[in-house]
Amino acid sequence: MPLTSTERSRKWRERQKEDPERHRRYLEKERDRYRKRKNKGDIKGIEDMSEREKRVTRKSWRKNRRNKRKKDKFILDAVNRTDTPPNSPTGTMERRPDTSTRGRKKVRKDRAKAYREIKQMKVKLASVERRVEKYKKRLQRMKKNNTPRCTDSPRSKTDQLLGEQNVTEEVRRTLLFHHTVVRSIKEKYKNSKKQRNRQIIANVVSSKLLRKYRLKKFAFKQLAFNRCRKIRDGIDKKEKYREIAV
Repeated sequence: MPLTSTERSRKWRERQKEDPERHRRYLEKERDRYRKRKNKGDIKGIEDMSEREKRVTRKSWRKNRRNKRKKDKFILDAVNRTDTPPNSPTGTMERRPDTSTRGRKKVRKDRAKAYREIKQMKVKLASVERRVEKYKKRLQRMKKNNTPRCTDSPRSKTDQLLGEQNVTEEVRRTLLFHHTVVRSIKEKYKNSKKQRNRQIIANVVSSKLLRKYRLKKFAFKQLAFNRCRKIRDGIDKKEKYREIAV
């Protein structure tokens, strides 16, 4: 019956190991071949692999180490059985358990468990950090969208009035100047504590030029003056002058 490829390879390796010098040359040749393939890029190092490739490679390493330990244990047990003398006819001696091997196994087991837990915690931490960053960006966008914009400034009023109309820079600056002056007069009138100072400011809109172009009412509305109060003050002043004249 012809041999399979695996059986032929096994026999060839056994023949190689029978000659130590020949086997040493073979190992050196294989090491040189491995270095050339790695330098060429055909074989990746663990630091050049992706996370998935690292997991697969390390899993294969763990499996190979387990198989190697099982094989060494099998060989060691076979040697011990061969070298162990026959039992004494006077009685049997109890074999003590190998506590050192048991302790090393427990340490390796605990260490592997700790590594798994650390890895799981790292994955959870990365997930939480991504969620925190996501919600932080979302909060920033919400604050940016919900922040009330100042629409009462002269520039904002000018932009709202013009809209998308294409006007010259002179027209835009004229409107900006108008809103700026109106804003200044309103603030001056509002912050003035004395009635006399308010009357002086209100007299600005009582000129004949504004009445000529019918802008007096519009001026009162823009400056937020109390027109009825202005008229009442004017009537009281006329009556006072009339009493003095009489």
